This record gives sequence, structure tokens and C-alpha cells, in this order.
Amino acid sequence: IPRTYFESFCSDSRSWLTSLDNKQDIDLFYLDSYDVKWMDDTPSANHHLEEFKIIEPYLQNCIVAIDDNAYLDNGKRTGKGRAIFEYLENKGIIPIWDEYQIIYKFK
Repeated sequence: IPRTYFESFCSDSRSWLTSLDNKQDIDLFYLDSYDVKWMDDTPSANHHLEEFKIIEPYLQNCIVAIDDNAYLDNGKRTGKGRAIFEYLENKGIIPIWDEYQIIYKFK
């Protein structure tokens, strides 16, 4: 029986994630759905935080990666994962990788 290693879809990410039946069976979520404006990342960062909160209850033995992250010249974090980073930091959860992609491993 052939195994499916990955699938891709074109849809509103929040609606699609909400409708997904097997969230607990997914090994990797790669969040990269909303273009970021580096000097005003709030719309993108909030969108990605909404995505994360949809999948959060199902994150066991799973990796979550968020694309497009950086620091401004003033040292301020910006990008798609900024709000997720702040949200998880408040819970004492730190990423295993924190560069242009921020990556978390959930056990």
C-alpha cells in the first residue's frame, strides 16, 4: 500500500486547518501562508498565531516551523513567527531553531 508522505492544498489556511480531521497524526506543520511586511509584521504575525492556536491542542510528537523571521536594525524581532514566539515564550517554551525559520519540537 503506497504511503502519503506529504500533501499540499490551496485554501484559506485557518479554515483549512480547522477542517482538518487528522491534526494529531501530522508530524510537521510548516506555517508560511501570509506575506510579511518587515516594518509592520502585525497582520502576518497575528495570522500565524491564529493558525498556531488552531493546531496547538494536537501537537504531540510534532515539529512546527514558521518561515520568514528576522531582526530589524534596532534589534527588534519581526516576521511571521513573532507573535507565536512571544506566545510560547510566555509559556516557557523555546524554539529548537531560531533563525530565518523558527522551529519548535513538541513531545
